[in-house]
Amino acid sequence: MRMAHARILLLAAAILTLSLVPAVGDDAPKAPSKPRREVAPPPREVAPKTMGELLVGTWKVDSKKTNLKIDNVTFEFSEDGALTLRIPDANIGPKIHSGMYRLRDNVLELNYQQSRFIDEKQILIIKSIDNRSLILTNNVDRLFLDKLTK
Repeated sequence: MRMAHARILLLAAAILTLSLVPAVGDDAPKAPSKPRREVAPPPREVAPKTMGELLVGTWKVDSKKTNLKIDNVTFEFSEDGALTLRIPDANIGPKIHSGMYRLRDNVLELNYQQSRFIDEKQILIIKSIDNRSLILTNNVDRLFLDKLTK
């Protein structure tokens, strides 16, 4: 029995010694481990732009799509409600009309000075708007506009 007990102690000591001694070749350089793939956080949901935010910028009338005889006319809508309307005129150069606009739902009210003595007011309906195109109507004619700048 003493012999069995001695063998168990010897076996326990050997196991303990082996667990404390580093394995052969442990100091050898290790192959680089594969980099861990980082999981990207889920994308944040961006609230869709409002009609007013989409309207801000410079828009050019697409004369090929409209039944009006206008070409190179631009509307510039500022965040503060300012409006600049540029109408080219081959005889006297471009006409620039400044004024204000107001947007309520899809109704666009334009107020600008046609000349020194004439103020112009137009009510237009926004039929469609996105980041690139705008369709306006006065219930008779349609204007198709392409966005030039933000």
